[in-house]
Amino acid sequence: MARAKKIAGFNETFPQAELQRLEQVESEAAFRAAETPEQSQARRLQHATYMASQRDTETIEAAESRKRAVAERAQQRRLIFTKNTWGIR
Repeated sequence: MARAKKIAGFNETFPQAELQRLEQVESEAAFRAAETPEQSQARRLQHATYMASQRDTETIEAAESRKRAVAERAQQRRLIFTKNTWGIR
């Protein structure tokens, strides 16, 4: 099933992929809106534990690469914010 979904994903056009992404975001938002505070806290704790475990096992090179990618995304967000706020093109 997962493999079929993956193959189908490769064959999607951009609008189909964008629609799928938006549907997923809406589904996750609805799920989180229905959560109790305790469920939300448990989900965040589980995710934090998972991320800590991932970082514990990553190599120095992988950690540096991840940090560079985060910095690049932050720079892109700052540029987009500046363009949207000040109308700079």
